[in-house]
Amino acid sequence: METGKAERKLASARDMAKEFDVSYAAINNYTDMGLLDVVLRKNRTRFYDFEKAKERLALISKLVNEGYTLRVIVKLLRKDA
Repeated sequence: METGKAERKLASARDMAKEFDVSYAAINNYTDMGLLDVVLRKNRTRFYDFEKAKERLALISKLVNEGYTLRVIVKLLRKDA
């Protein structure tokens, strides 16, 4: 993990997967679906705002546990944006 502009904590996709016990493939999928925002790219590595991604992953996990599909979660979270 590293710090970026305004001292926000950044985490790579692999760091996020390890930190939150989510598969790397899930992080990729959530990114492709627009559920997670990449804030920086260095070479082939994507970095996320750690705190924002932490909140978003917690919300996704909660909704999945409540029985929502990822397709529905995408629609719900786009309405909030």
